[in-house]
Amino acid sequence: MIVEAYIIAWNEAETIHLTIKHYQKFCTSIKIFDNYSDDGTPDICRSMGCNVQSFGIPGVLDDREYTKLKNNCWKKSEADFVFVVDADEIFYFYGENNRLRLSLLKIYGYSIIKPQGWQVIDHFVPRETWVEATRGYRDDNYSKLCCFDPKAIKEINYVHGCHVAKPVGKIQLAEVGMLFHYRNIGGPQRLIERHKLYRSRMSDWNKRWNAGIHYTYEDERRLKEWNEQYEKSVEYSPLGG
Repeated sequence: MIVEAYIIAWNEAETIHLTIKHYQKFCTSIKIFDNYSDDGTPDICRSMGCNVQSFGIPGVLDDREYTKLKNNCWKKSEADFVFVVDADEIFYFYGENNRLRLSLLKIYGYSIIKPQGWQVIDHFVPRETWVEATRGYRDDNYSKLCCFDPKAIKEINYVHGCHVAKPVGKIQLAEVGMLFHYRNIGGPQRLIERHKLYRSRMSDWNKRWNAGIHYTYEDERRLKEWNEQYEKSVEYSPLGG
């Protein structure tokens, strides 16, 4: 059973070790595609045994580069399943046992997985494992087709943001698992500061087509939205409970 993870990163030094540790539990190999981080992210990834490759334009956030990468980086893979995710997107089966569950899906002929999307939101940043953060809420926008058989799926055809895909090939869909998105950890100020960095890097194309427009929101709006999302969140862990 070969499982490969293709992870897209930019300035994730604070938490990339959590992501790598998680996927190392059930993936045969991990490849990090780094958009020219300047905080030491590539060095951390290499020190943990990951293959690291730069992509895109230094200093520029261009969604076309992200989409092109996700649509093509896995195409020569001979794995049974590949994961194509951002560094803050963590896939689980309920109670884990990820590798066993993937083996069973392979046996039964499933070629692509649609997980249940969740937004995690909390006032602190996990230090040892992502599941230290246990507050969240359902978000179907993150029910991404992030895991598939690269021999059965010929094209994944992610569109802008990669929240939607139009796969081509032998499609046998399994609606199982969960995809937890950890953008909202560390409190609202952490998110505000990170989005300021994204905003400063937005390409002319992104600005023209409002790609990543949420990065341009005023601090007051971002704070209000974070607090509203926290209020609707519930205690939940992919390990159970």
